[in-house]
Amino acid sequence: MAYNETPRMPVNPGEEHLACVVVVDTSSSMKEYEKDLNDAICEMRESICEDDMARGRVDICMITFDDHAKIAVPFGPVESFHPPYVTCGGMTATHEAIALALKVAEERKKLYQEENIAYKQPWIWLKTDGGSNDKDNGSFNELVRLQNEKKCVFFGVGIGNGINETELKGMHKNGMILKVSKDDFKAAFEYLSQSVRGASVHKAGQTISLPAPPQQITVEL
Repeated sequence: MAYNETPRMPVNPGEEHLACVVVVDTSSSMKEYEKDLNDAICEMRESICEDDMARGRVDICMITFDDHAKIAVPFGPVESFHPPYVTCGGMTATHEAIALALKVAEERKKLYQEENIAYKQPWIWLKTDGGSNDKDNGSFNELVRLQNEKKCVFFGVGIGNGINETELKGMHKNGMILKVSKDDFKAAFEYLSQSVRGASVHKAGQTISLPAPPQQITVEL
């Protein structure tokens, strides 16, 4: 789970920030869609950066997971988010990935507090086309607990027909998941960017209303 780069400091410290952890399944079942996956990640960044307000308030970290989870891009302003080309192979260490996502989200919150930067509770977006096959480390239960305590916001996106729906729904406090086909999964990354852009303009205490998902994405409870 080690990474070489250190997190980057937020820009515009006088504005309220949103930390977003993007957790991407890069197991072997995604190999056929590897290029599309990399394109979607880059397009996500470009879409968020098109919004001046989001560009100054959104911090992103990307975690990828196969046999193990790793930080592909440490936290930093979205404008400095330049992901490496990700390759797909191996198994699906979802428990490890969620544990790592919670760890980096908490570290970013502590940084905001130390720097006296106002912030929204962090968002975690998981995108997976399967189900976990690593050891249960309690991270899924911890994720639900933090949601119930309003200390993080979670979105689980199931890609294709091979997802473990029961597991994915169990990670959300209300059992909600988003579903998209493998042919259309780029829409899930675009929806992420639209949602983050919208959330960045809300003030502290305001209810955040997500945009309606595109027709390629279905919402299940």
